[in-house]
Amino acid sequence: MDKFMNNPWVMKIIALLLALMLYMSVNFDTQTTKSNSMMNSNARYETETLTDVPVSILYDNQNKIVTGIPQSVTLTLEGPKSALTQTKLQKEYEIYADLTNYELGSHQVKLKHRNISDKLDVKIEPQVVTATIEEKVSKNFEVEANFDSNKMRDGYIAEQAIVKPENVEISGSKDQIDRIAYVKAIVEIDDVYETIEKEANVIALDRNLNKLNVDIDPSVVDVTIPVVSPSKKVPFKIVREGALPKGLSIKNIDVSPNEVTVFGPRDVLDKVEFIDDVKLDLSQIKDSTQLKVDVPVPEGAKRVYPEQVTVNVEVDKESTKTFKNLSLSMVGQSQNLNYQFLNPSSGKLDIDVFGSEEVINNISPEDIQVYVNVSNISSGEHDANIEVNGPQNITWSLSTKIAKMKITDKSINEDESNPESEEKDQDSKEKDQNKDSNKEQTTTKQDQNDKPKPDEDQEDDGGVKENDSQVGD
Repeated sequence: MDKFMNNPWVMKIIALLLALMLYMSVNFDTQTTKSNSMMNSNARYETETLTDVPVSILYDNQNKIVTGIPQSVTLTLEGPKSALTQTKLQKEYEIYADLTNYELGSHQVKLKHRNISDKLDVKIEPQVVTATIEEKVSKNFEVEANFDSNKMRDGYIAEQAIVKPENVEISGSKDQIDRIAYVKAIVEIDDVYETIEKEANVIALDRNLNKLNVDIDPSVVDVTIPVVSPSKKVPFKIVREGALPKGLSIKNIDVSPNEVTVFGPRDVLDKVEFIDDVKLDLSQIKDSTQLKVDVPVPEGAKRVYPEQVTVNVEVDKESTKTFKNLSLSMVGQSQNLNYQFLNPSSGKLDIDVFGSEEVINNISPEDIQVYVNVSNISSGEHDANIEVNGPQNITWSLSTKIAKMKITDKSINEDESNPESEEKDQDSKEKDQNKDSNKEQTTTKQDQNDKPKPDEDQEDDGGVKENDSQVGD
C-alpha cells in the first residue's frame, strides 16, 4: 500500500481528479447563480404608460410665438421595476421641444425627453410634431365678466359686473390675435343673494366660442358682481278676524312699520299697489297688547321685508251709542229704473254703534253711511243687504239687515204699476198712476237727499255687516 501511494503517477492522477472535481463544482455554482439572476431580472421587467404628460417648449418667447406643439403627450416607459418606480415617484422627467435654433415658419420637430433613467426604454406618442414659429404680436383687450345668471337666488338679479383691471394684454400670432372675439373672466357662482367679489381666470375665445391658446397678462382679474333684487315699498291693510271678548272694544291700533318692501320681477311689482291680507286675530286679544303678524307675499313676488310687522292693540271697556233715523241710500242706480223702498218704507233705520267710550263720543251721524248696492238688481221686488261704512275701531248692529225694494222700468206704461185704480175708468186710472208714480220718485229722492249719497263707483268691500269688525287700517 505504501509502495502504491509512493508512486508519483498515482499522486498525479489523484491530483488531476481533484482539480477536475473542483472546477466542475465552481462552474456549476456560477451557472446556477447566473440563471437565477436572469430569472429574477426578467421577473422585475415592466411597462408603464403615462398619459397627459405636459410638453415644454424651448424658444425665444419674447419675440416669437409657437403653435402646433401639443400641450401633452402619452409616454410609455419599459424597463426594470426599480428604475420605473423611481422615475415615477421623483416626477422629474420632462418632455420638450427644442426650437431655440429654428427660424420663422413650419418645421417638423422631434420631441425629446430628459431626467429619465438610462435603464428604461422611452416611447413618446406623438414623437414628431409640426411646429409653426411666428412673430409675436401683443394687443390690449377689454375683459367682460362671464357667469350663469340662472344661478342667482330667486328674486335677485346681478347688475353690471366690475372687472379690475378692465383690460389685459394678449400675446400670440397675428392670426390668433385676429381671431379673438371675446375675452371673458369666468366666475363660478351658486345661489347668490348678495354682492360677491372673486378672482377669475381670463380666457380668449373666437366667434365660435373656441378657446384660443394665447398668452394673457394678467391671467387672473378681480371681479365684483353687485347683486340686487327689484323692490317696491307699498302700504298694507290690517284685516281683522274673529271678535274681542265680550265687553271689550278696540280703542286704537298702531302698526309699525306702516310700509313693507316687496321684492320680485319688475312686471309683478308694477301691479302691486298695496297688500290687503295682513290678518289680525282679535279672538287672541284679552287686553292691550303688542303682536307680531305675518305679511303675505303677493302673487308672483319673491319675498317681502320685513316678513312680520308689529301691531300695538289698545283695548277699552265697550260702550254703546244709538243713532236713529239714518237715511238709507243707494249706490249703483240705473237711469232707466225707478227705485222704491218697501221696507223700511220710510227709507230710514236705526243703528247701534259699539266701541270704546273715547271713540264712540267722537262719532256723529255724518260719520256713518248706510246703503244698499243696487247695481246688479233688475226690475221687480228684491231683498237687498244693507251695508255700512263707518269709522275704524267700532262695530254696529242694525235694526234691520235686509231692505225690501221695488224696482220698475221707466219705459213701461205706468198704468201697470198702481193696482189701487183697477175699478176706475181708463182715463182716471192713468192719471192716478202717473200721480202716484211721480210721488214715489219724489219721496225716494227726498229720502236720499237726507244724507250725502256715496259715490256710485265706491267699492262695497269696506261695508261690514252686523257685529263684524271693520276692515282696514
